[in-house]
Amino acid sequence: MKRRIEKLKTTFYETILSTLSKIDYFFNKKKIQEKEIWIISETENQAQDNGYYFFKYMRERFPEKNIYYVIGKNAPRIKDLKNLGNILYLGEYKTMLYLLGAKYILSTHGLWMLPSELGITKKITKKMLSGKKIRLGHGITAMKNGVAAYHKKKFLLNDFVVASSSFEKDIFINNYGYNQNEIFVSGFPRYDDMENQIEEKIILLMPTWRDKQDNLGEQFLKTEFYLKVKSLLKNITLQEFLRKENIKLYLYLHENFQKYNEYFYEFENEEIYIVKNKEKNVKELLKMSTCLISDYSSIIFDFAYMDKPVISYQFDYEDYINSRDEKPFIDIALEIPALVTRDEEEIVNFIKKLEENKFKPLKSQKDCLKKFFKYTDNKNCERLYNSILEIK
Repeated sequence: MKRRIEKLKTTFYETILSTLSKIDYFFNKKKIQEKEIWIISETENQAQDNGYYFFKYMRERFPEKNIYYVIGKNAPRIKDLKNLGNILYLGEYKTMLYLLGAKYILSTHGLWMLPSELGITKKITKKMLSGKKIRLGHGITAMKNGVAAYHKKKFLLNDFVVASSSFEKDIFINNYGYNQNEIFVSGFPRYDDMENQIEEKIILLMPTWRDKQDNLGEQFLKTEFYLKVKSLLKNITLQEFLRKENIKLYLYLHENFQKYNEYFYEFENEEIYIVKNKEKNVKELLKMSTCLISDYSSIIFDFAYMDKPVISYQFDYEDYINSRDEKPFIDIALEIPALVTRDEEEIVNFIKKLEENKFKPLKSQKDCLKKFFKYTDNKNCERLYNSILEIK
């Protein structure tokens, strides 16, 4: 009940602020639009993905431009933005006003930054947005079919979309309702900052979350996800090998599963460590790690892009595929740049062989990457910026 009251108060407050910003914008529309405002974002709590790296590029290259990043006041990565300046906080008057007058709105996760409003006022706000809306993307589209949520007719951030390859562009055209001119094959901004920073041998265990399992409480302990990850962490052969070769294994749970960290702390030892959400961001973990063990996460492509080996542990392949109405655009057991297995012991064998080969990726992994990345030249931000300038 208390939460509902607080939420209602916030909605009422933001409705008033948004209404005042609309009035302000109505009388000062020309002046505000002349600023040529760019709004960039990811989620309320994130500054580590395509939004952050494109914002960083823009602020460093074009400090005179009115480029702003929207984020929540209590976001754990807020410090990464402060040195860049031009931060807009969620729910504030200036944020609402600048959204109305922005020339471009770019985000990885839609128009979540719009104010919480009562009744028809939210629809009015959406209609008043005059800027070009650009979806920056989050992961390689082929891995997960998001047509139900991200089709051009349904998704609000839908004027343009960023792709990493011609293959991905065709997916957007054939399945998401976009035309040729609405897709920027520029590559993802975050790939401009993917240099390795390996100082020790670290295996990063980073599985993605599972639908309908993010609010289970102690019932999570009965899920196959928990039991399989637990079994791998307790694998005696693996632990002995890690100890012998001086290798660390870091478990980093998806943001939606971070609340379950407490159930894994008991498995920590000198070789195994559970990474908390605020300790390291995803990019830092990818850079510092030697090998990745994931499953169906598009993070596989990020890691393989850095020319490092990936293992995809697909212990619940049938359940994962069958639980989704929309199937992936590729065969995720055969067409990803990774060593694929459903067997725990095979993971251990993979790790041993990779260590013998100094953790170099197989040729098959490198060949697979060519399908998903048109560019590997660290100029994705530049291409995206130039593409936006060509918008008519």
